[in-house]
Amino acid sequence: MKITIPMLALLLACGGGDSETHTDENTVGNEAPTTTEPAAVLVIAPFTMTDSGGQSVSMRADGQLSMDGEDRLGPVFSADGRVTMDGDHIATIAADGTLATSDGEVIAVIAEDGSTTIGPYSISFGADGSLVGGNPDGPGMTLEPADTPAKRLAMAVLVMMTMPGEVSEDASSAEVEAVE
Repeated sequence: MKITIPMLALLLACGGGDSETHTDENTVGNEAPTTTEPAAVLVIAPFTMTDSGGQSVSMRADGQLSMDGEDRLGPVFSADGRVTMDGDHIATIAADGTLATSDGEVIAVIAEDGSTTIGPYSISFGADGSLVGGNPDGPGMTLEPADTPAKRLAMAVLVMMTMPGEVSEDASSAEVEAVE
């Protein structure tokens, strides 16, 4: 529910308790409002992933994904795990690494080191940044810098880009079983 100024005034006026007039004790504006920053669950750091065909995606320091070194922009990733596209929430990455659609459908669970298992495929980034495991017939992929602290984020980007339009039942249930 969105609280508007008139609604806030009404809530403060209605209060409850006795009918005495109160002064200064509950005056709005005496203290600065406090806000709590959402807990960081993702490390946002610049990186580039390049496939064997030379196509690349790059993460900027602000969490914006760009493609092929151009201004073709993709989703925006935030440290609190929210993934948005054109302002719409499309996915979430939880503190435990669970990557889920905005509908709550689990896509994968990604470890901090960037490793994951989806269906029959276990994938990770090697020490040199190359993609290890996965579909042997798929294109190669290299992560630069190989030692980025944002490996979980890089794998989330890769998984989101390579998943079909809808998550298959097999991939979804395999991941959930692996987590339990």
